[in-house]
Amino acid sequence: MCNIINPMSNVVIKFGGSVLSNLDNIGIVAKKIATEFKKPPIIVVSAMSGVTNKIESVIDSVYNSRDLQKDFVFSTGEMFSAGIFSMFLEKFGRKSEPLCGWQVPIETNSSHGNADIKAVHKERISSLLERDIIPVVAGFQGICDGRITTLGRGGTDLSAVSLAVEFGFECCLYKDVSGIFEVDPSIIKSKKLDFISYESMHNASLRGSNVVSHKAVKYASEKNIKVIVKSIFDESECTVISKKEGDSKNLIALQKAFCIKLTGLDIPEIENSIISFNKKWCIFLSESDYLKNKNNFMIEKMYKVNLMHEKPINIGIFIRIAKKYSEMYGNMDTYSWICVSKDKRKELTRELYECFAV
Repeated sequence: MCNIINPMSNVVIKFGGSVLSNLDNIGIVAKKIATEFKKPPIIVVSAMSGVTNKIESVIDSVYNSRDLQKDFVFSTGEMFSAGIFSMFLEKFGRKSEPLCGWQVPIETNSSHGNADIKAVHKERISSLLERDIIPVVAGFQGICDGRITTLGRGGTDLSAVSLAVEFGFECCLYKDVSGIFEVDPSIIKSKKLDFISYESMHNASLRGSNVVSHKAVKYASEKNIKVIVKSIFDESECTVISKKEGDSKNLIALQKAFCIKLTGLDIPEIENSIISFNKKWCIFLSESDYLKNKNNFMIEKMYKVNLMHEKPINIGIFIRIAKKYSEMYGNMDTYSWICVSKDKRKELTRELYECFAV
């Protein structure tokens, strides 16, 4: 069972794009907020599902623009969601006001496309709350020297956590899943976790778990604020991210990988890459890094299946499984990985889960 958010207390509630997938869903969610929450919550919204990808494709088709212009355009997806959500709240009888990141304001550094938050100013939102007006904040964005910045993929989680820290409110991230699972439930059926530590969640987020942004987890850890992850359509279940030790044995997360075959005896110095256990392959986790370094090497597009483990695992069993699927694998103190083709990812994930996570 999960602690139900108290509608009589102030809270920061974030809705992801998969929850805001269409106008009908936005209406359902907004009606729930309007009718159930007596005290006005701070709402933080992502762009509607698929919108950011569409914006990205438009940007790429126009011109190789500077990050300044890209951030300006990218930020419009969340602005649209905030405006629509605010309209629905007023339709259902609650006063509301949409806010862009710069209107809050949320101050960031100048790293366009992946900015870090420096300060959150609470005066404007506090004024709205005092007048029983529900603020709907466009996530993923801030401002630096008068210019719009964005916080990177999953940045709306960071927006919500930073607001919760500043106001001292509880923070709830509503997703399309009912919490954090040991493995992405769309890959294989696995156990949902009631609790997970900041460290375990951060490691998983860095290595392919897309439920909560790794920057948001790091920020929550530094400020020691617990984060609740749940589904708007199933209030009975959730996962709490905090400093408390979790109830998982090991977690598995998947990432897309871009692989280069190493042909020489000497291992080249290649930035932002991982070298396989047998030193035959170089693996990149972003296509841009791969494209900068591919040269004339043979390449493969794969999936990197990551097994997170807080303690060392039986390396003999791991290597036996790895060799069954691939010659691209590695073992570290806190996680091990195997690269496989798309058609083998579920089978490998299931075998790793049964051997190490159950």
